[in-house]
Amino acid sequence: MLLAGVLLQSGGFFWHLLFGLAEDGSAGILITRTGAILIAVALVIVGVGLLRTGRARVEPAADTPH
Repeated sequence: MLLAGVLLQSGGFFWHLLFGLAEDGSAGILITRTGAILIAVALVIVGVGLLRTGRARVEPAADTPH
């Protein structure tokens, strides 16, 4: 999903550059916004996954002096 978002967003920029008009919208704008939404969704999924797994707690070994 993240890769698709990155490709769509950068592809939308180039699409608008080649085929878009300054005064009017184009398909490139829609493609760019779709890519941005996919990137945002992917980052939310990563964030939720990190919060759910938590950080592993490291406990000191029993035989080492403190």
